[in-house]
Amino acid sequence: MLKATIGNTEFGDLDIPLACVATDIETGDEVVIRHGLVWKGVRASGSVPVILKAIGREGRYLVDSAIANPMPVSVLKGMGADFIIAVNTTPGVQERLHGDGTNKKEIKAKEPNILNVIMQMVHIINYRGLKSSLFEADVVIEPQVTHIGWGDFHRAQECILQGELAAQAAIPEIKRKLA
Repeated sequence: MLKATIGNTEFGDLDIPLACVATDIETGDEVVIRHGLVWKGVRASGSVPVILKAIGREGRYLVDSAIANPMPVSVLKGMGADFIIAVNTTPGVQERLHGDGTNKKEIKAKEPNILNVIMQMVHIINYRGLKSSLFEADVVIEPQVTHIGWGDFHRAQECILQGELAAQAAIPEIKRKLA
């Protein structure tokens, strides 16, 4: 699907500089991808462990950047960005488990399956690294998506709408900081 959408566009073909960030699963190192086919970089940076297979690239196996650098503000600064807008869709640890709190008792009563335990572990690691990176951004946009689970792909349109609403709400802050 990524290949069909992005095609054979290479990083060097882009008018706006782009970097995809992934994690070398063997070393834990951050890997910044800035050359080659864009769709392959996007695929590597989104390879959530357990859900999607690690991607082989230049002798390394790459997975989601959330493990090494969940909010790669430092990469943007290294590329010369002087104003950074971050989008945080990652709820806090408790919010991820319980959303708005209405189903807290129901969730606590259920024993988690192994996939949910692994995903929660990844989330905890991600969230701890994310919190410190958010302070480096000039503006942080936070769509209201805590009620949407990691596997709720059928709710993509709702996520997009929430992102648009949050971005619209951030425009005054962005304008003020850029003035």
